[in-house]
Amino acid sequence: MAGGAITAFKGKGLVDRKLLLPLIGTTIGSSFLAAWLILKVDSSLFQLIIGILLIALIPTLFIKKASLQPGARTGKWIFAGYAVYIIVSFVQAMFGAGLAVLLTLNLMMLFGLGALQANATKRVAQSVQAVLMFILLLLQGLVVIGHGIATFAGAFIGSHVGSKIAIKRGDGFVKIALAITMAVSGVALILTRG
Repeated sequence: MAGGAITAFKGKGLVDRKLLLPLIGTTIGSSFLAAWLILKVDSSLFQLIIGILLIALIPTLFIKKASLQPGARTGKWIFAGYAVYIIVSFVQAMFGAGLAVLLTLNLMMLFGLGALQANATKRVAQSVQAVLMFILLLLQGLVVIGHGIATFAGAFIGSHVGSKIAIKRGDGFVKIALAITMAVSGVALILTRG
């Protein structure tokens, strides 16, 4: 998904380059930890908690409070943003399934990025995680190549097309799309536990 989105965002100036290197570093660390722990953790309880959390956080996308709108943030907000990013990046590497929307939400609220800019920046950082997790899980014998190829093709095409639409429609559209994704992902995580 990240690869398809990156091709759509290329040349649009939406990626926050000053955040990119620290986010990629965090993503690499969380990927190694997740790949090591993935076989040791029962994911059912985490899925339930994360599903409920995704649904509960939907209203935050539409908060009109000035301090949570796009713009500059103080050092405390940025520090909190990195702390949240580390946690969510790790959880997303472990369980996937729509949790990357929490990274977008974090970049919007704590780093002060607009919805489109947060999505573009997250996609670049998460592309590193996708490649690294694929390699680490492949080495552990946890990847079914045929399913992976089909999933990759569908996700690449879908995210490329979706990102092109988001660029044309703007931040308001992205917020609505994120809300829908969070709702569907949350319900799916709750219903597919175990």
